Amino acid sequence: MAPPSYPPRQGRPRASLLPVLLPLAILIVVAVAVGSWLQFAEREAIDTVHTAGSSAPDRVDVEATVQRVDAAARELLLRVRVTPLGTLGEEEESAPV
Repeated sequence: MAPPSYPPRQGRPRASLLPVLLPLAILIVVAVAVGSWLQFAEREAIDTVHTAGSSAPDRVDVEATVQRVDAAARELLLRVRVTPLGTLGEEEESAPV
């Protein structure tokens, strides 16, 4: 006995996935770009600069940057960079090695 023969399929034409995937990929790229830009803009807006004193040539610049805040432990990690300028700074080749 011969195996039963199946009638040929009347398949529907397969639509290409490109019209669906291309806009989806573009949407994902745009969403990532906008999210990255918003994160960068927020970080820039949070930075605060306070200037005290004058911009005289003989001065000491103090730059303080908050690295981490632990509110529960009431601790703060602060990086302070002090730069003497003008006559307050060291002369050339006089710094210790």
